[in-house]
Formats: sequence, structure tokens, C-alpha cells
Amino acid sequence: MSDIFTGLISIALVNHQVLTQMLGLEAWFASPAGLRRSALFGLSVAFIMISSTLIANAFLGVAGIVAGRELSDGFALPLIAVVSTLLLMPLQWVLSRLVPGELPILRRSFPIIALNSAVMGTALLAVWHVTSVVNLIGFTLASAVGFVLFLVIFAAIQQRVSTQDVPAPFRGIPILLISAGIMSLAILAFEGVVP
Repeated sequence: MSDIFTGLISIALVNHQVLTQMLGLEAWFASPAGLRRSALFGLSVAFIMISSTLIANAFLGVAGIVAGRELSDGFALPLIAVVSTLLLMPLQWVLSRLVPGELPILRRSFPIIALNSAVMGTALLAVWHVTSVVNLIGFTLASAVGFVLFLVIFAAIQQRVSTQDVPAPFRGIPILLISAGIMSLAILAFEGVVP
């Protein structure tokens, strides 16, 4: 049991996909301003990430049995893209019921929510490398939690940097890239702590 917990912590915090594999950086820079909106954006990405990974894995498992593993691997990326795009409809319905005031702002981010590299990368890594359903659920859940956590931390850094006196050449995207690099180095410092 402790091995499972250690593995989940490792996936969510230490071997984080955005900071160590550079998946989902476009979502970080495209997320709406403010902690609340960033949290909603991150939870939307987490919903799409978890749902599309589970649905695509189920379809590819059946296709692998019927047509062979080699044939089903070629359809993985287009299937994940179609599934994650179709999942925007139930996501929009849920958001319209829970937070109707934030929906127009989040609606502009729907293409990034559905088709960002964190969603695609998590689904592909899970389909190709995870062997059991329990590990698949744990992997995608830990990846989604880590994504939301670091998205909110990055939004807080963006708010803090926007109020500081930053030299002109570093304003905007350059200081955010430097901040992401420092966050990545801080996370990589824990590499030896969690196996």
C-alpha cells in the first residue's frame, strides 16, 4: 500500500510531466488570470485528461484484441484527440450549471483544454506503458492532481510577478519562463527522495 502511495506522490510532484517532460506548457501560459479561474481551468483539463485516457484506453484495448496491438497503436493519437474534443460538451454543461459566470471566459480556452500536450502526453504514456486498470487510474489521477497543483502555483507566481518591478527585457513571457525553470529545478531536487 505504501508503494502505491509513494508512486502517486512521485508522479504528481517529483516526476511531474510539465516540469520534467515539458508537456502542457502551452496550457500554463494560456490559462486565465486569477487563482480561481486558473483552478477551474486546471480542473477542466484534469477532467478531460482522466476521462479521455480511460475512454481511449478502453477503445484501444478492444481494438488491440480485434485488430492487433500494432494496428491499434497507430490510432492512439487521433482517437485521444477525438475523444478529448467530444468530452468538451459534457464539460461545458457541467460548467454552465456550477459556475455560469466563468463559462464565457473558460469557453475561449476550450481548444487548449481539449488538445494540449499534457492531455495527449498523459493519455499516450498511459496507453503505451501502464498495464493494469488500477495503475492507469492512479497514473492519470496523480498526473491530473500534479497539473492542477502546479497550474495554481504558477498562477500565484504570475500574480506576484505582475505587481513587482521587473526589468523591461524580462517582462511578460521571459520572466514566466524563468519562473517555470526555477520551479523545475526545485522539483528535480526531490528526485532522489521519492524512488
